[in-house]
Amino acid sequence: MTRNILIVIAVIIFTSGLTYWMDYSSGPPKQGSAEQAPDFFFTDTKKRYESLRSFEGKVVLLNFWASWCPPCIKEFPILLDIAEQYPDNVVFIALSSDLTEDKMHWFLKKLKDTQPNMKNENVYIGFDEDQDITQTIYKSLKLPETFIIAPDQTIAQKFIGADWDTDEMINIIDKLTE
Repeated sequence: MTRNILIVIAVIIFTSGLTYWMDYSSGPPKQGSAEQAPDFFFTDTKKRYESLRSFEGKVVLLNFWASWCPPCIKEFPILLDIAEQYPDNVVFIALSSDLTEDKMHWFLKKLKDTQPNMKNENVYIGFDEDQDITQTIYKSLKLPETFIIAPDQTIAQKFIGADWDTDEMINIIDKLTE
């Protein structure tokens, strides 16, 4: 009798854990959800302390990246160019998951000569030191991941990897900025 009870308890615990993992392991949903984007605070390389909520009313390109990630390196300049096209309506937040802040700065220094638009006022580059925003809040486990956050702070779209269609992203941004 005791053995049967232990088996039932084990099955309940396993099923509960599996349900939790399936519900929360994939991160925020893709397009079409009206899920509110989780808020967070960060400091960027220009020493600006911001929260996601401070950009309400604008489209936010929230990018999780690292300097050791080849697709991230490919994608980063494209996202900078997109942000440059919408200086008044789009904010680009790029949060590095590098192991050290020095690695992030090394990458940015190399990129600086070819990407002067990194200095634009609507570009925020920060270091997610403990990867708390990346992994805990947004559940991003694959880099790069980019969330398009609508002006009402809901998640409009999630892109994984750097092989997305730039025109598709621009079309989504155009619709959100109308």
